[in-house]
Amino acid sequence: MADWVQATPHLQTRRPQDDILIIRLVNEPYNFLDRQCFDELNGIIAPLDIKTTRAVILTGGVQDIFVTHYSVDEIIDFGLSVPSWMPAPPFLLRAALRLESLIASLGLRYLTRKTLFAGIADLNLYKEVCNLFRSKPQVFVAAINGLCFGGGCEFALACDYRILIDTDRPVMGQVESLIGLIPGGGGTQFFSRTLGTAKALELCLEGKTLTSSEALELGLVNRVSRAEDLLDTAVGVAKHLARRSPYAIQAIKDSIHVGGSMTLSEGLLREQGWFGGAALVAETHEAMKKYTRMIKEEQPQSLEDFDHYLQPLANGSFFDFSPGSARSAASTKASKTD
Repeated sequence: MADWVQATPHLQTRRPQDDILIIRLVNEPYNFLDRQCFDELNGIIAPLDIKTTRAVILTGGVQDIFVTHYSVDEIIDFGLSVPSWMPAPPFLLRAALRLESLIASLGLRYLTRKTLFAGIADLNLYKEVCNLFRSKPQVFVAAINGLCFGGGCEFALACDYRILIDTDRPVMGQVESLIGLIPGGGGTQFFSRTLGTAKALELCLEGKTLTSSEALELGLVNRVSRAEDLLDTAVGVAKHLARRSPYAIQAIKDSIHVGGSMTLSEGLLREQGWFGGAALVAETHEAMKKYTRMIKEEQPQSLEDFDHYLQPLANGSFFDFSPGSARSAASTKASKTD
């Protein structure tokens, strides 16, 4: 595997293969997330092109720490920046978040950061970077190599797939209530959608920490791995999922993350729109034609027959969904014909 490259002050990168990017966060001693880390992450992830990067793995570069949590010092600074006489009920803060988001869309966030609302900009940036994980056509895999509390837990939950080191020690959870805060990066929303209201309330109110087996049982992680095998396991998952259609990946993520928060009829309509769009993608069209030809030629009858011919579809070797591959194949075929 290639050597680590110091891409930014806090982020190291390397590529186990050309289309898979590993990003390692190194913010010693405790690997806290902070404004600078999210600025750096945004700078790397936002411009990623699906033609060159099909999967991203996020991991921690400090021993036994993925992300301990978000920097409490920055949260304290936000509290100190707002005068004690100024009313700040949640509905006003929500309005400020919306306004700052609009200002940022105009490229003027640097102005907000010079005001007492700099903390508002940081909250929005956190959400924006995590929204990139949920909306881009790449697969995002969290290789959780240790402590993953508070903002670190929310950071991991924003990824599509999570692999956690196997340990009997408490390693994951939303612990904000222990110091009078609440999750601010999506923890209440992810927990309630993943675990249901009762369990989400229990974990967030208690600030309960979970071992790897408990996190796996609850469905907060997809699998556990020995610490020494963690990165290899994550690379294997990334290679496997990166063979799927980028359009299908983006459509599935949107249908679940966005459509899952809508009414059933609206969610179904959103899914149907993506389905129709997928059927029009050139690579998907060619894959469907190849599939129907295979069915007609092989005429599988038994479960054993189906298991045999489904294997290449499952492992991704059936068709190359790289963007533009259908056009390239058509050009090659035309050249041979000529």
